[in-house]
Amino acid sequence: MAAILQAIGLQKVYNPENPTRTVALDGLSFCVDQGEFVSFVGPSGCGKTTLLMTLSCLTEPTGGKILVKDREVAAPPPEMAVVFQDYGRSLFPWRTVLRNVTFGLESKKQLSTADRTEIAMRAIRDVGLAGFEQHYPWQLSGGMQQRVAIARALAYEPDILLMDEPFASVDAQARTELEDLLLGIWEKFSQTILFVTHDIEEAVYLSDRVFVLSARPASIINAMSVDLGRPRDQLATRELPAFWKYRHEIYRIIRQETIRQRADATGAPPGEVRP
Repeated sequence: MAAILQAIGLQKVYNPENPTRTVALDGLSFCVDQGEFVSFVGPSGCGKTTLLMTLSCLTEPTGGKILVKDREVAAPPPEMAVVFQDYGRSLFPWRTVLRNVTFGLESKKQLSTADRTEIAMRAIRDVGLAGFEQHYPWQLSGGMQQRVAIARALAYEPDILLMDEPFASVDAQARTELEDLLLGIWEKFSQTILFVTHDIEEAVYLSDRVFVLSARPASIINAMSVDLGRPRDQLATRELPAFWKYRHEIYRIIRQETIRQRADATGAPPGEVRP
């Protein structure tokens, strides 16, 4: 299967000319195949969001290359769409659900108003919000607002969907519903998804592969293939011994990184790390 996205030696340094410069990404290299679902996990503050912002060219890398379909990119590529964690800030409160979803299509000048509406309505149905087209975001629950944000990204019809902890701000029940909604959409449209999460179980449940990042500056220290079969089920999949084996191994790696980071910061010996 051909790689749709490649990062080659990707670096990101904040305030590079300042003595207090912060190295967020340190030479990351990886490939993501067409149609693959990949998650990124790692210690808190390791640079997961920075990685997604850099891959989408919403922030400029300090070094390295980003290739989309073997083409080097330096500006937000038309093949990508991003769903952010804070749906409350990414949605326009003065726009209805329908007009929020059509927003991303307004840059596609070749589409008529009728075409934009038809595409947006289809995306709204895909995320289970039919009947709420004329509601405003503040009239919806948190989970429903995040569905609007996902619908807006889907309406843009991207080849690659980047998602930055999109379910972190909703309750547990809404989270499981959104996870399964996302898997259904992914299976239907065969998009490539790069998903950032701090929830290890969520990463294992959703993904084909899980990239484990080191403590800052981030580098990839493990690329774990998740062989749990598909379709997945919130109860049956999470009861599999293999599910918990993946979860425990990823937790162990992240725990080691967290202890190492603290030891480096304090100069104390890292001590024993238990699984």
